[in-house]
Amino acid sequence: MMSMDRIFPSAASWAELFPDLSDGEREVALRFARLLPAEWRIYVRPFLNSFRPSLVLYHPEYGFGLYEVVDWDSAAAEYAVRVDTDTEIEGKLPVLTRNGEDLQDWANPWLRVRDYRKDFASMITEVSADRSAYGLITSGLILTHPSAENSKLVSLLSELYDEQERKYPYLYPVAPLSRLASGSLHKVLNRANRNTGRGRMTPRICSLARRWLEPPDYIGAALGFDWDDDQKRIIDRPPPVATQMRRVKGPAGSGKSVVVAGRAARLAVEGQRVLVLCFNIALRGYLRDLVNRAIASLVKGKKDSFISA
Repeated sequence: MMSMDRIFPSAASWAELFPDLSDGEREVALRFARLLPAEWRIYVRPFLNSFRPSLVLYHPEYGFGLYEVVDWDSAAAEYAVRVDTDTEIEGKLPVLTRNGEDLQDWANPWLRVRDYRKDFASMITEVSADRSAYGLITSGLILTHPSAENSKLVSLLSELYDEQERKYPYLYPVAPLSRLASGSLHKVLNRANRNTGRGRMTPRICSLARRWLEPPDYIGAALGFDWDDDQKRIIDRPPPVATQMRRVKGPAGSGKSVVVAGRAARLAVEGQRVLVLCFNIALRGYLRDLVNRAIASLVKGKKDSFISA
């Protein structure tokens, strides 16, 4: 039986996500909801420290599953892997190509998954001081287009493994959608029915993971801001009348984004329409969550109903 109440955000809210969920992402989330034991929670496009993977699975004892859903039609393009011998820093690296052109950085879904895992694992090891906590995370790709069932794309993506990934392939699955079935789920999530994480999922890890993964309303309630006096002065006071502008300067990590979010929240709470511009989608997601947290700090317990992507 499918349990929909452990999917976040709820399926009824998926239309509000930006960019729109693909049909493959929807199908994968619903299949996990049908197949996983009741204790698993399913997060769709969670905000993960400026990243938004397709799905993150969470179990308070067994660990995490982190996935990017890929809907490439392998019949519509020619995919291959070549070895890059030009770089002087990294050595020989496998490079995925499509129609003869390299897919680098975020165009390559495996590189995205690797970044997601590294970022999430850093949080876990920071609070646990246990490098074996890396083993709590299964991270991989799920290929949803029908052409992936009988193509070489699955094996090609596996060729992108680094040394660690080749050593523990069960923690780095690359699988077609058909693997999400009752008899083969362990090939996509190796800890789905086993206690592989038991004893290492500490209360501290669980608490922080939930704060990262839950929707903005939960984040706002759990992680409100405690601004200092200088920040409050900028947030609460309008800019100079003569210019109607204010410039906030500071080094990385000094709290500029927190102040911007606080000022936007203050104006929104006062009933004004606010437009916040930024450079990219990742920063937009980060600022959106900061604004939600700022609203929770300014108006305790009030649900956000006026923040859009």
